[in-house]
Amino acid sequence: MKLSKGIVDILVLQEMEENVVTFVTDRDGGLPQDLQEIQEEVTLTLKKGPHDAKVSIRKEYGDESPFQFAEINPKLAKKLSIRNGTRYALEYDPKSNTLELIRMPATQVSATVTVGRSRSKSNLSLTVGYALLSLLGAAENRPAEILLKKGTRSQKIRLFVPENELNGEFRVTPLLANQYGLEDGKPFLMEYNQVTKVLSILGPATTDISMLLRKRKRLRKRLTAAALRQVVISVRQRARSPRIASARKRLNRVRSSSRNQNLPIF
Repeated sequence: MKLSKGIVDILVLQEMEENVVTFVTDRDGGLPQDLQEIQEEVTLTLKKGPHDAKVSIRKEYGDESPFQFAEINPKLAKKLSIRNGTRYALEYDPKSNTLELIRMPATQVSATVTVGRSRSKSNLSLTVGYALLSLLGAAENRPAEILLKKGTRSQKIRLFVPENELNGEFRVTPLLANQYGLEDGKPFLMEYNQVTKVLSILGPATTDISMLLRKRKRLRKRLTAAALRQVVISVRQRARSPRIASARKRLNRVRSSSRNQNLPIF
């Protein structure tokens, strides 16, 4: 029987029930996964190395989740020796009803480089959007400085993260772009390692995940705008209904009468 596979970041939350694992995914976000075989509220064996535990599975969907994650209780995390914010590959075997966690410290993602306009000869800052950090596996335990590496060159760079959680940019200063051979508007393949905290630039890429992030962001804006328009249309239609129109006329008559008698208007 075919194994179902996926990738998640595991978040350790105090409010979670001890033997419950909740998967939170965005319907079009994160890396590819195939965990449809796992039914909600099913009880299975969660296994990591020599450790295992019986858990119940729940599923939720987040509207703005850049990457899928799983929520577990601190006691379960301790039992399975799992640290908060770590990334795991999942393998579900329906025959044995076992979900195995396999540590995945490094993740590769491609993104388009944007070179800023700073003219400072000493500015070596790096700006990475939260959505891109999430895909790389660096969002939860991100450092204030990150070790940026390309070939034999490596140095600690100050990391800035914009507040917008849907931001997927990778912006460097002109000095940094010159030192690392990065070109404005060109996609580069990069890899982040959760253990070493190193962000490696591997070279030019043919695909760009940040472009997909921007498309998702524009789509959400359109969907939100469409939803708002629908609400406005619904309100207008209700306002035109005979019952509401009649109530509005009665209210106007009461207000007019109150003004004529110098009574308070509510």
